[in-house]
Formats: sequence, structure tokens, C-alpha cells
Amino acid sequence: MTNSRVIVRLERVSKSFGTRQVLHDVSVDIYGGFTAIMGPTGCGKTTLLRMLARLDHPTVGEVRFAEPAGRVVLVPQEISGAVAPWLTVRKNLELAARNHPNDLTPDEVWQLVGAPTELSRYPYQLSGGQLQILAIAMAVAAHASLWLYDESFRGLDISFKWELFRTLRRIAAERNVNVIFVTHNAADAATFANRILILGGRPATMIADRAGLADSFPPLKGFADPRVIEMTAHIAQAIVTAQYAPVSE
Repeated sequence: MTNSRVIVRLERVSKSFGTRQVLHDVSVDIYGGFTAIMGPTGCGKTTLLRMLARLDHPTVGEVRFAEPAGRVVLVPQEISGAVAPWLTVRKNLELAARNHPNDLTPDEVWQLVGAPTELSRYPYQLSGGQLQILAIAMAVAAHASLWLYDESFRGLDISFKWELFRTLRRIAAERNVNVIFVTHNAADAATFANRILILGGRPATMIADRAGLADSFPPLKGFADPRVIEMTAHIAQAIVTAQYAPVSE
């Protein structure tokens, strides 16, 4: 699932926190489909994602959304902040869909993402992986046009994650949803994304723009597919280069 429509445009975006500049002069058009954002730890990936979620604003520059912009849902790194601990899984899914009509019931959403636990459980009764799945499912239930995932797939079982990726891509295609996700996992980026954007430098700017393998033909057979292994190596090298990119003046 990819298309040539620009869904959001970053124009010379810079972001500072006090005297510390995190992002410098980032300009990129993000198209419909699945886009991965990668880069060394602390380079500003989450900051960029928060600006795409309209939870923060550039210090300099502009983030422009295509019209109509639609609803944006962010699944943060800290999953505990994405769920209501006093509500059951079912009630959390209902809360996510509140005021945003969805033709999928909580049971259907939960079944779609392949969750292996009961809807009557509370978040404190779930494992870390199950909490991640709940947060991912809440984004599906929210009936948004853009899903933002901040390292939401880390730690998930490999076989489950592969099926989850396939399911999310199918749901997104059926419902015309676009996805932007931050990850440190090169294999996840290679298999799930149509496009991979890599940040680097201090402060960070965009240093690489690569095509992902999500729409490959013949279809990928799994994380052990030779094409995934080869691209993972290329991405890893790009991340190393990003780590030692020069500091911007």
C-alpha cells in the first residue's frame, strides 16, 4: 500500500528545547502508505513524531497536513500513558472509538490484531507485550486516518509480529489509513515500510531516504527472506553513518 499523495510536508523544520537544538532544517514530503523513521538514540525521532501528532510545534519551520487532515492517533513509547488502567480491555477499545464512529466492535478489533487474551481483563493483568497490542488495537479502533507508532512493536514475538504487520497493512489498505512509525529495528522497517527516513547528526537532520520492501513482488516470506536480510544490513550501515554524522553549525 503506497501512493503518490503527500499527506504531510515538513518545511525547514527545526526544534529546540531551551538552548539545546534537537532537529535542524528537516525538509521532507511524506507520502501515503507506511513510512519508517529511524536514527540513533536521542536524535529527535520521538520529537518529530510528536509534531506530526500535533502535540508539539517546530521552533522554526512548518508542518503542513494535506486537506482534509483527518484524525491522527499516536501510540507513545510509554504504553501506560496510552491506556486507562481502571478500564477493561473492552472499555479501553470503546473509549478509543468514542465520538469517532467505527463499524468494528471491540471484539472484532481484538480478533483482527490476533490478541491472545480476554477482553474482560484489566491492563494490570496484561503482560508488557499484551499492553502493546492493546495500544495498537486502540489506534485501529479510533477510526483515524493516520496512525503514529513510537517503537510500538519492540519486544513482540517474531511470528506474532509478522502476522500483525500483515494484518495492519490489510486494515490500513481497506480503510485508507496511513502509518508513520519510529523503530530501531531495521528488519521491522524493511518489511513493514514502503519508505525509510533516517535522521542523523547533532542536531539531527534527514540524511537518508530509502525504499522499503513492503510492496515487494513476489511477496516477502518472512523476516528470514534474503531481501530482508540484505536490506537490514544496508539500513544498519546507514544508522552507523548517521551516528557519526557531523554536527550542524
